[in-house]
Amino acid sequence: MMLNMVLPVLGYDPVEYYDHLLSALHAVGNHLGLIKSRKICKIDRSNQQWFDRNCRSARWSMRKASRECKRLGCKEALLQTYLEKKKEYRSILKVKKANYFINLQEKFRNTHNSGDFWKAVKTLRTRKSRSCKLD
Repeated sequence: MMLNMVLPVLGYDPVEYYDHLLSALHAVGNHLGLIKSRKICKIDRSNQQWFDRNCRSARWSMRKASRECKRLGCKEALLQTYLEKKKEYRSILKVKKANYFINLQEKFRNTHNSGDFWKAVKTLRTRKSRSCKLD
């Protein structure tokens, strides 16, 4: 199967040549299946069971530092503050998540009857939110 491309009449502008080359490469890449659409993965941790008040306050302070940095022109001191808050937030998330799963393992290890086992399983399951479908 041949790719049908019309050769345009180009002037002496190098930007025009570059744009044409870029569009041709993009068309060929799409035709061959080499270009994939980029997926943006936004991780929402706020509904996780291990995400508690400390995580929320650390996230809030990190975002506040980010807004200040953007608003006031990203000065060195503000950037350092933001990076420290970000590092602190990530470390809090890491510790909270690890502690949650360690506690969960302990719950499963300490089950001696079916009731304890199913209580531990119930903590893993998340209930799907019921949405009201009004049209």
